[in-house]
Amino acid sequence: MWLTGLSIGVKAAGGLFGASASRSQANAQYQIDVANASIQKDNALAQAAINGVRNQASFDVAQLNYEISAMDISFRQRNADRMVQFAEARTKEGRDGMRRQRRMFDKLESSQTASAAASGVEFSGSVIDVMTESAGQMQLAMQDMANAIGDERNNNLNEATVERYRAGNDGIMALANFQQAESDFRVGEATGQIMQNQANTGYQMNLFGAGMARTSGMDRARGQTLSAAGGAFTGIAGYHQKKKEYEAIK
Repeated sequence: MWLTGLSIGVKAAGGLFGASASRSQANAQYQIDVANASIQKDNALAQAAINGVRNQASFDVAQLNYEISAMDISFRQRNADRMVQFAEARTKEGRDGMRRQRRMFDKLESSQTASAAASGVEFSGSVIDVMTESAGQMQLAMQDMANAIGDERNNNLNEATVERYRAGNDGIMALANFQQAESDFRVGEATGQIMQNQANTGYQMNLFGAGMARTSGMDRARGQTLSAAGGAFTGIAGYHQKKKEYEAIK
């Protein structure tokens, strides 16, 4: 009979030990799951922070490039204005030179006419031919000067126009690039916020899952405890029944 009692005690102790082991395992696994969840969260937040630093750095570079481009474009536009001023100044200078040259030619012509009149030479034949030739050459010279002045002015104004046009186009491109960089920066900020939210949400979900797993382990341990207790009660009841039967036969 004592063997039967011993067997019942051993089975009960084994069941209780198993239940205790299940509880310990559930708690240990919960701690591991919480630690892993925390590590995953920290890694995700760290990556989001790194992405945020890179995003900010890229935007800062884009903003600096835009400011440099804006200064360069402003300088080129002012340079185009100076080119126009230079063209106008050169035109005025050329026209002033033409007027001086004209006065010199007029003075020379008047001098030649006066000299011829004073010498008593009649204005006919070769004298008229010479004076006509001189007047024609003077007119050609004046026309050449006017053409040269006009060509130089047009070249300078065309160069200024091209410079202003190119500067304007570069300004449009610089602004478009900066606006794209600004848009990318805003998208990067939103993406970083999403990553942070996902990290926090994932952490809470992992904690919930770890808690559910521990609850399941604890329920299993309670089941083992109840099973061991039920087995012990059943065994004890059986033991007493056997004992009564044995005593009745005896």
